[in-house]
Amino acid sequence: MESINLIPIGKTGKAHGIEGEINAFLTIDYQTFSNLFSGKAQFCFIKLNALPVPFCIIGFRTKGEQNNVLLKFKQIHSRQEAEKIQNSELLLEANLLTDDVEFTASHFIGFDVYDQGETFIGKVVAVDDATINILFEVERTNGSTILLPVVDELVRYIEPAERKIGLIIPEGLL
Repeated sequence: MESINLIPIGKTGKAHGIEGEINAFLTIDYQTFSNLFSGKAQFCFIKLNALPVPFCIIGFRTKGEQNNVLLKFKQIHSRQEAEKIQNSELLLEANLLTDDVEFTASHFIGFDVYDQGETFIGKVVAVDDATINILFEVERTNGSTILLPVVDELVRYIEPAERKIGLIIPEGLL
């Protein structure tokens, strides 16, 4: 059996209302999400007990910020059923995403970071996006953490399926 390559696109939040809707916080841009799911039922996956389980999205709407949406799944009809999938990772088949998809900074938590010489630097453990200059907090193999700036000019590549990001790291930051 062929395995499916899944990419995280967000996380479910709390149940909403009594009809089985659930909050979700997307880490892909809203326009891409909307294009994939508008006007047609589409499957995504929710990680439950470490396994991806398919769910059919039959409706969605924004709630406040554009990356905060309310989802309605075909299989979920009550608040109690929605509560069973709270705080779970939301996944999508990698082949459904195009190269022009934009990710939020928090999408990269858990990614491995490599420098311009392809040396493993560490893993992104947090994102500081409180200012206009986004910083990745990267945990090194020795347990220390460093802050690395993330601007278009310093990003060499992003491989979402492999959860890797290549950066040009300015001299003196390591």
